[in-house]
Amino acid sequence: MQAKRNCVVCGREYETCAYCEQVRTYTPWRVIVCSPECYQVYLAYLIWRDNGKNDLSFAETVDRVCADKKPQMPANMLEVYLRGKKVAEDGAGENEQTQAPSPKTTKRKSRAK
Repeated sequence: MQAKRNCVVCGREYETCAYCEQVRTYTPWRVIVCSPECYQVYLAYLIWRDNGKNDLSFAETVDRVCADKKPQMPANMLEVYLRGKKVAEDGAGENEQTQAPSPKTTKRKSRAK
């Protein structure tokens, strides 16, 4: 039996197969989003959220992958997209306000034997 779900990116209702619903070792993309394009946007959002908060990069991914679904995005994704578009229009290249600092690296001291 197929379950009905709503895509977390575009909000469209879609059906998932029974196999995808039963998988427990990982989360199939079909349980989260309706299409591979929406999955690319979803992954770009996770990268934005977890690894750097680069609004411009997220906006470029949305424009490249599925420009027609922007108005249906959830408010949090749409806000990031619009900030990224503003950065692109201003020509800044990088969004300094939300760019996460790069991690500092330390060198290990070698042990003398």
